[in-house]
Amino acid sequence: MSAVDLCIRDSFARTCVAQVIACTPLHAGKSSKGGQNGHPQSLSHWAVQLSQSVLYAEGGGQPTDLGTLTVADGGTPMPVIDVQRALSGTIVHTVANEEPIAVGATVTVELDWDRRLDHMQHHTGQHLLSAVAEILVGAGTLSWEMHPLKDGEAAATSAVSVELDIDQLSSAQVQAIQDRCNDEIRAARAVTSTVVNPTEAEQVAASPLFRGTLPPLDKIQDGLRVLEIDTLDRNPCGGTHLTSLAQIQTLQIVSASRTKGHAVVSFLAGRRAQAALAASLRREARLNTLLGCGAADHEAAVQRLLDQRRDATKALRAASSELAGFLGRQAVSDVPQGGAALIQRQGADLQHLSDIAAAAAEARPDCTLLLTANDGAARSATADVPGMFLVAGPPAAVKAVGPAVSKALSGKGGGRPGRMQGKAAQLQHGPAALQAITDILRDTTDASTLT
Repeated sequence: MSAVDLCIRDSFARTCVAQVIACTPLHAGKSSKGGQNGHPQSLSHWAVQLSQSVLYAEGGGQPTDLGTLTVADGGTPMPVIDVQRALSGTIVHTVANEEPIAVGATVTVELDWDRRLDHMQHHTGQHLLSAVAEILVGAGTLSWEMHPLKDGEAAATSAVSVELDIDQLSSAQVQAIQDRCNDEIRAARAVTSTVVNPTEAEQVAASPLFRGTLPPLDKIQDGLRVLEIDTLDRNPCGGTHLTSLAQIQTLQIVSASRTKGHAVVSFLAGRRAQAALAASLRREARLNTLLGCGAADHEAAVQRLLDQRRDATKALRAASSELAGFLGRQAVSDVPQGGAALIQRQGADLQHLSDIAAAAAEARPDCTLLLTANDGAARSATADVPGMFLVAGPPAAVKAVGPAVSKALSGKGGGRPGRMQGKAAQLQHGPAALQAITDILRDTTDASTLT
């Protein structure tokens, strides 16, 4: 194991002193993987190699550690925003700072411990869940995915997912896996790691506790790190881990779904699970107040509200339809034969406009109707009024007036014979559009009379 991997030797080490071996510039404002991690664009980024470090380089599904470097003479801590392992095996720290760090300088490396602990609780938690799933339902692990918890992000939206080699899991199986995981956490089983040579690796692979796949022996000549959960699991792994399952604190499965023929289990552990529970209790308290009942009655209370909303929507739809019929008939009641009318509605939807047009067409199929609707927002008298428009009437008439309406309203639309609809930027010009329609219909009628 390389001397630089102090975090693998002791995953609870939070700080160390190191010497700067190399410091080369990266593109300003970018980490070695292009990430920002919330740091200013104005800082330059440097690829820094150290003699040793407590920061974990991203790998094996575990995100990178974050932390700081501080020059020994009392300088300002410099953020480490990414840690990666190069193909050569060298560990590269991406450091955000205005100036490079002198080669040979002594620096103190400080770990973002809260982030590391969160990663370890979920990485060790994944090993536990994978072992239990194989023991209880015979489902091996195909893959897993963990993302770091970002500032302000809800813990419940950041669950770790494990893809299992089984078609699906029943709710009883999911509950059994969760219960067994928490039983093992309470048992405080030891978590240890050892580095084995190729011969020892083959012996490890023969163990009944071994899960996963052994790398090709020629790839592990320098040793293979094996993680063991006492009496439960042995698995090759190069990540940072807890030393006892008790340090996971709790493991809660938040969902079990089926993706591409495999079950995918998502879980929260440790501090994320605690944060999710705290957020859930806060929501419960707010809902108690809003719904006027205790948590046990929330579901029934929400169902009543949904039923009331459904009934109210149905009644509103009936009233809207009745109103549309009245407006449509009224709009064309005194329109000359083959004439046009304008109806302007605030806050209406396209269905309401269509209902008005249908009523008008039933009463006076010879009339052309221009209907507009804006969002009802307050505007100054000179402001443009955006919204939707609908032209309905005899197909020949709608086809003839459509371009003029679009031009007058600064709109664009399309449709079918007898109907044109679209969006416009200047609905305030509705009267001008009506006048254009009237002129076109009159000219068309005159031309027909002449012929």
